[in-house]
Amino acid sequence: MTERDGDGDHPLGCRWRPVTADAFAPLDLPPARFRAAATVRTQILTEAYIVGRADADRWVSYSRRRDFYSARRSRYCPTTFTYDLILPAVDELAASGHLDHEKMPPGNLGWQSRFKASHALMKVLDQTPPALVHAPAECIILRDQDGELVHYDDTARTRRWRRNLKEINEALLSATIGLKGHPICEGDLLRIERANIGATTARLHRVFNQSSFSLGGRFYGGWWQNIPAAYRADIAINGARTVEMDYPRLHPTLLYADCGQPMYGDPYDIPGADRRLVKVAFNTLVNADSRAAAMRVIATEIGGERSICESGCFATRN
Repeated sequence: MTERDGDGDHPLGCRWRPVTADAFAPLDLPPARFRAAATVRTQILTEAYIVGRADADRWVSYSRRRDFYSARRSRYCPTTFTYDLILPAVDELAASGHLDHEKMPPGNLGWQSRFKASHALMKVLDQTPPALVHAPAECIILRDQDGELVHYDDTARTRRWRRNLKEINEALLSATIGLKGHPICEGDLLRIERANIGATTARLHRVFNQSSFSLGGRFYGGWWQNIPAAYRADIAINGARTVEMDYPRLHPTLLYADCGQPMYGDPYDIPGADRRLVKVAFNTLVNADSRAAAMRVIATEIGGERSICESGCFATRN
């Protein structure tokens, strides 16, 4: 069972929490049965608040099937992401009026249950907005060729990467990173033009691809990576302006260096050709898994989706 197709529901992740333990004291919640129950209740309230603050009409989807949670037990899921913790917490918060709840009946395949922050919840929290923390279960992420998460056993190398990321994230969180003179704090709602960044975070994670720690490893997660490029010049760290370093013609430069040959001029400058398309085609050919895959990407870039036949060959544009 997956997120509702086309509805744009936010899938429950339990990866956010408030900074202080008493952040939800104004809600006058009854004592939780035990510590894990209190933790998951806080995570659900935080996620409902984050989503509701960005869009009051958006829902958070979750499953009421036990095997859904059994299949997702891994290093990537919080320990609270279990059937026995999430369902009672959602039901309790819905009964108390803190959540609006749509519970799907058993056997309704393809549609998950969902909830959203109630008007009463948003009214109370908007009066004293809680400071929030993004706390994912794992920061070293391995994906397969389809982008699905892959389990792995820790090694000295992955533990070293995790320690390094911890130091980097501690430094980022200790700094004041701002945009256009306004500090951006963890969990702040950020919208820029048509880009809805949502709840911001300065924490980074690393993503490796195709089930191999030899492929990928780029850093992702910082809110500054998702803002329009024109705004990057307005980022400041502790009040100091920043400069974005650029490496022009990076891929051809590396390939020439690998062959021990000097590179002269602009390798993307071909007489009679659009430089932008030449650059896209060249870098696609370098990085694509196959010739056919490269052709599809290049054809789409030139003429859109209709430029490719169902058979995968090029179609002529009118």
